[in-house]
Amino acid sequence: MNKTVLIMAAGMGSRFKGGIKQLYEIGPNNETILELNLNDALKAGFNKFVFVIRESLESILKEKVSKYPNVYFCYQEIDKNRTKPWGTGEAILKAKDIINEPFIVINTDDYYGYDAFNKAYDYLEKNNNYGTILYKIENTLSKYGEVNRGVCEIKNNKLISILETKHICIKDKNVVSNDKILNNSYVSMNFWILKKDIFNILENKIIEFKNNIENCDKEFLFPNVINDLVNNGEKIDVLISNDLCIGITYMEDVVLFKEYLEKLQLK
Repeated sequence: MNKTVLIMAAGMGSRFKGGIKQLYEIGPNNETILELNLNDALKAGFNKFVFVIRESLESILKEKVSKYPNVYFCYQEIDKNRTKPWGTGEAILKAKDIINEPFIVINTDDYYGYDAFNKAYDYLEKNNNYGTILYKIENTLSKYGEVNRGVCEIKNNKLISILETKHICIKDKNVVSNDKILNNSYVSMNFWILKKDIFNILENKIIEFKNNIENCDKEFLFPNVINDLVNNGEKIDVLISNDLCIGITYMEDVVLFKEYLEKLQLK
């Protein structure tokens, strides 16, 4: 059976000063963040890669990922009268005709580290359940400004809830959000382990979401779907990665990221 990675890339934009940050050449051999993640996934044993993109990005992405096996593209565009796509829930749903097996989901914004892919592959080999890779909040921050994170409540290695939390930074040696201390918390970086039946769930939920007039300017976010599943009794297994999960939020983050990658090469 294929071991599949779904990469949510439709939100790739140019707000980052260096251009499209997921394609910023940052690795020791000029790899992009995207390639670093795909290399780790391939090393862990994943062998099928599905990209959810805007069609306008296809040519540039094909150039970057043509060396990987079993690459597929599906498309998430912006609907008329909206300024942004419908969100991560819709992005995952776009792959329903391509993926027929359990799979993992990642962002293109963050470097997850090999440990996460290795644990996810091992989990898929031994389990048929929903799961997620979480990180220690201290291992996901920028030294140069605030970030947003999904702060998680967990119990007995199961996910209880995700709370989108903004303005997270280090202050007086503590991790805080609006002066609330978050030390030793665990956060979601949108690394999910999913069963194929998630597509049926998403199809039903997005119809309900779009039919609610209050949601016309909102995004159909996958963590909210996960919260609903947990509230309805679904068990989401939690796996913890002790690696750093590094995102390039600020241009200054590039230097620290390169230093971290150099340390990994020396291990």
